[in-house]
Amino acid sequence: MSVLSNMRNMTESGSMKVVLGIVVLVFVFWGIGNQNSPTSTVLVEINGVRVTDTTYQKRMRDVVRSRRGSLSQEEQDALGNQVLNSLILEEIMRQEADRLGLQVSGEEIARAILHYDIFKDEDGKFSPELYERYLKRYGTRKGTFEVEMRDEMVRDKLLTLSMFAVDVDDDQVRDYWKASNTTMDLDFVRISPMVFYDDIQPQQSELDAFIAEFGPEISARYKELFESRYHFPPRASVRTILLRNDLGGSDDKSLKALMDDIIGQIDGGQDFSVLARKYSEHPTAAFGGRLGQVVRDQLAPEVAASIFGQEDQPIDNTGLREPVQTEAGLQLIYVDEILPEKTITEDEARHDLAVGMLKEKRAPELASAFAQDLLAAWKAAGDPPMEKLESQGLKLNAVDSITLADQEIGQLRDVPQVLEDLETAVAGQVLDKVYHSGDAWFVVRLKEKLEPNPSEFETERAAIEAQLLVMEQASFIQDWRDDLVARAHIERRVNL
Repeated sequence: MSVLSNMRNMTESGSMKVVLGIVVLVFVFWGIGNQNSPTSTVLVEINGVRVTDTTYQKRMRDVVRSRRGSLSQEEQDALGNQVLNSLILEEIMRQEADRLGLQVSGEEIARAILHYDIFKDEDGKFSPELYERYLKRYGTRKGTFEVEMRDEMVRDKLLTLSMFAVDVDDDQVRDYWKASNTTMDLDFVRISPMVFYDDIQPQQSELDAFIAEFGPEISARYKELFESRYHFPPRASVRTILLRNDLGGSDDKSLKALMDDIIGQIDGGQDFSVLARKYSEHPTAAFGGRLGQVVRDQLAPEVAASIFGQEDQPIDNTGLREPVQTEAGLQLIYVDEILPEKTITEDEARHDLAVGMLKEKRAPELASAFAQDLLAAWKAAGDPPMEKLESQGLKLNAVDSITLADQEIGQLRDVPQVLEDLETAVAGQVLDKVYHSGDAWFVVRLKEKLEPNPSEFETERAAIEAQLLVMEQASFIQDWRDDLVARAHIERRVNL
């Protein structure tokens, strides 16, 4: 964000900003590492015009200044990408404006400066003092600012000129109105291969042949799943009582006295879970303080040390631990069980891995075939064949009140072809094909279809035409911008 852009954000709004926002959407070509100090190093050349580190750093300072709060390194890197790509896009657009002979006069710049409320005093008149003060605050000079302003005004002219190429005719407006006001209710069935896993029970001879053929793939899957499925670090089943002092209202002395009383009750035979329900301020209090199985990496260091001991001096006994001070307060732990580290070897896992992978390979064929059978049965019967669905544990899903103008359809958002086919479908019709998207197959019925009253078109025409025009302009500018970028010669010169 330049100084000018920052100023405009404070003073302007409107439909042009919507289109401008579309144009300056980030297109990411390069990653940016740590930002260096300005050195006038050339970062990138665009059709022979250089963007330097000095320009980049100045823009970065403007952007960071406009944001609140500190940024992580990851956020800084992402911001660096946005800044550099914005500079590249601005230069490409400036060159296109030059090619078309677009210019901004000094008089136009002066009128624009006089227009901004941020430079006006209480009487609504332009104030040179406010103008100078604003430029000083953002560390720029009048000449630099006015060059920035000229470049941005030229880009605005280029955008305005490009939008003149976009128009919508009567047929487009009427079609969009009809699509936006045609409401539909759908039934559909989603068929996942996983529902057929239980139907696949391979014989040992099949598994042996599969292992022989896909040995390397099985080994790779074992490595992929090792930490999550085949390696178990030391675990402990524990319960806890937490007395909080991070919310105020409790001093350390009274907290310790209460903890000593609780420990005394436990030593006297009172059940830990009963006391947890009574005293604990931990989320597990309602469950008797039961945390379930935990591993060292899930816990705060002081709690992990209380349960498992130090890395070089592990503890393997169960029972009550000494209370520990944590960021939340004073915490008491009761260890019910400690389970040692365990590893399932690849040899031990190979059979189960082979079964799972063989099912992965066969189940999609079963799912696809079932979907085709379901489509035929549904079209023949008219009503959903519930017995067939229930045989595989499938259910009938519904999506209500969608329109032909929707960009996606709820749970069917990954199947855009459905929208196209709904345009010509009639109420009650099961669509003629099985749809496949990702790892699932879909069979769809148009349950209800309500089309708008044509007599209402004229009353809504103006609003629909304006909405459609903005959408068409946005789409055109997106394509136009992509074409400018594709035709530009962009050469990165330095890896920052």
